Amino acid sequence: MYILQAQNRSQNVKAKKLRKLGFVPASIYGKNLKEPLHIQIPHNEVLKMLKTKTKGSTLTVNADGKDFTCLIKDYTYDILTNTVEYISFQNLIENEMVTSTANIVLVNKDKTPCLIQQSLLEIPYRAYPSDLVDKVYIDLEGLTPGSVIKVEDLDIAKNSRIELLIEPETVVLTAVDKSRLQMEEPAEQQEQQIA
Repeated sequence: MYILQAQNRSQNVKAKKLRKLGFVPASIYGKNLKEPLHIQIPHNEVLKMLKTKTKGSTLTVNADGKDFTCLIKDYTYDILTNTVEYISFQNLIENEMVTSTANIVLVNKDKTPCLIQQSLLEIPYRAYPSDLVDKVYIDLEGLTPGSVIKVEDLDIAKNSRIELLIEPETVVLTAVDKSRLQMEEPAEQQEQQIA
């Protein structure tokens, strides 16, 4: 399991100052903790973690020598400054279900002749810590125009240990014939020119 090194942080130091010093303020919360644990993590370590982990991923956070098995619950990212501003972690309890999300990852995009219209980016669900899933992969190879993939078609929906928090009939993506779109465009442009 991925281990993220952190330090306990003082509530007296403002988040803005921590960021200037190169740290990301963060918190670990959970039912088994008396109060949230306020921590700080070096910004470069957070960026390294986010290359392989995302919201819904599990990892170990080591805060001043103590390990916490956590779920990345949320984080805020500033696109303009390319910095992570804050992260919240949920401490996991072995025999207690937790609400999370699984990110949808499309693979083999270059192996389909279709234009993919994705209408769902993540799947909300509940599960025990041992059954948590952070990514759901959809292989696009061999997908034909007109194909529709729904939540119920995915492996996560077939796992009896996972409780979906979304309707199984929800459309994840639709495959559209690229050539039909290209044929329709000139006709639409002609109509606009006539008008």
